[in-house]
Amino acid sequence: MLKILVIMLLSFYSIMNAQAYGEANYKLLTKDGNIETRLYKKAYLAKYTSAGNRESAANKAFMPLFNYIKEGGIPMTIPVTQEEVRPNEWDLSFFMPSEKSIEYLPKPKDSKVKITELKERKVIVYKFTGSMNDGNFEKYNLKLLDYIKKNNIKVKDKVILATYNSPFTPWFMKRSEIMYELL
Repeated sequence: MLKILVIMLLSFYSIMNAQAYGEANYKLLTKDGNIETRLYKKAYLAKYTSAGNRESAANKAFMPLFNYIKEGGIPMTIPVTQEEVRPNEWDLSFFMPSEKSIEYLPKPKDSKVKITELKERKVIVYKFTGSMNDGNFEKYNLKLLDYIKKNNIKVKDKVILATYNSPFTPWFMKRSEIMYELL
């Protein structure tokens, strides 16, 4: 009984928490089951590059980015994205709120936190419920790549991982996505 109560409380907290976040601005272009194509508007990102496997690189990068937005009074936005820059080197990025232009963003105190502009771009996305663990990444990335191949869609070769929930959200309530930029 206590276990059920804890899950219910965590679920409620996660739902309320996710609703408080702003989301990156995009226009839905097509939808086919779990696969969407989207047009993302120009945005600014706070980005941190770190070495290691995907999970350890994300763990190293998260707190410096979180401290940047906390100290700057910048609200949290979703998704948090991760992109492999080179083998064993990853960028973790927080989207800045769409109403903030680069002139109004505070200068990061940590020299490894970089503010970059993300140009408008089209992406193909596979949406799934669950954590962004290695098993789910491999499973859903293969489904997306199969769809891309079957439909002769041209994409850039770098995968983008997107997560939408806090680490405290139960896995069965997490929204995760795998993306590729369209050519």
